[in-house]
Amino acid sequence: MSLLELLKKQNSSPSTLWRGSWARIWLKPSIFSGQRFIVGLAMIDENGLCDFRFISDTAKFECVYDDSVRVLVDEMLTLARTKLGEARHMQQVITTEMLPPGIHLEHVGFASGVTSLEALEIALSNAEIPMEIGAELSKARRFKSRSADEVTLAVINALKNKMGLNAEMILREDFFGTEAHSARVNLVLPSQAGIIASGWYASADRVVLELLRAVTTVEGYSASHNKSGIAGVFFLRPTIESGLRIDQGGLIENALDQVEWQLAEKRRLRVVIHESEHELAESIAEWAG
Repeated sequence: MSLLELLKKQNSSPSTLWRGSWARIWLKPSIFSGQRFIVGLAMIDENGLCDFRFISDTAKFECVYDDSVRVLVDEMLTLARTKLGEARHMQQVITTEMLPPGIHLEHVGFASGVTSLEALEIALSNAEIPMEIGAELSKARRFKSRSADEVTLAVINALKNKMGLNAEMILREDFFGTEAHSARVNLVLPSQAGIIASGWYASADRVVLELLRAVTTVEGYSASHNKSGIAGVFFLRPTIESGLRIDQGGLIENALDQVEWQLAEKRRLRVVIHESEHELAESIAEWAG
């Protein structure tokens, strides 16, 4: 029985947990050396790659090799991130052959959590990446993953607290698409539609992917239902104060800045990104008004 068949069998029983498998990502910087290092982890389910994480700093390689090798390692990891980012977007099953030479996967076993990201964070907390820098960060607040439903509900509750019964006038779910491929919005007014979406992830790639997915969804719904008003995307994201590492927060900030600038060109679309449910609720109420 293949790994995917085992995963499907494991997922056949009702459960609220994410279930899948995890893999170590190994790097061998030099073909003339037998040394290899764990530089990342990946979480996989029956649909393909879900989440992955690489080391954030390659400075420790200078202790083992010289500067030129560190530059090579940086290039290899950048290419590997790109390859895995594409695989995650396409929900592809990943193999060593998809990665740059010198990097390979080692499938380890089953993993589970509320989300695939939580399962990844658990593996990271068990020091699965020995080359990662940041022992001093063990005392820092740990980033706690939240499901998209949890994030949406928190914003909805904040909106109800602000608008009272009037919130029910805009908190309406609607679907569009085909039975096989449907999408959902959760803010519907007579002339415009919007979506409350979650960007509560530690990966900049995943945060941007979820933002663009929300934009595509609300634009598609507005077009198919002839909504002529300004569409709204209300996106909750974490910060360093939420437990992100400084490097994670910086990558997310830079990625969102770039995407926001591109989305600003869309005149019939309002995108609001915030780390506070209450601030996001303020923006939704203003948009609806």
